[in-house]
Amino acid sequence: MIFKKKKLKAINDYVKKERKKRGIENLSISYLSELSCFAEGEFKNLVERQLLHTQEGFGSWQELADPEVLDGAYLYVTKGIKGG
Repeated sequence: MIFKKKKLKAINDYVKKERKKRGIENLSISYLSELSCFAEGEFKNLVERQLLHTQEGFGSWQELADPEVLDGAYLYVTKGIKGG
């Protein structure tokens, strides 16, 4: 459970930092369209297209309840691993 909290904090910290850096202010509460996961990577799409542009708790944020999705998003924000 503690490791899950650490991963969620790392993801939240990354999202907040990137929102500020990129000037993202108008957040959605639903899923957004995205580029192909084959071209961009599943976790890059999740973080860069969904989480950065969606209010916490809505849309793709709920996918982080899945341990595999949480792991993939964590690896993306900490090591740049896009996922397949």
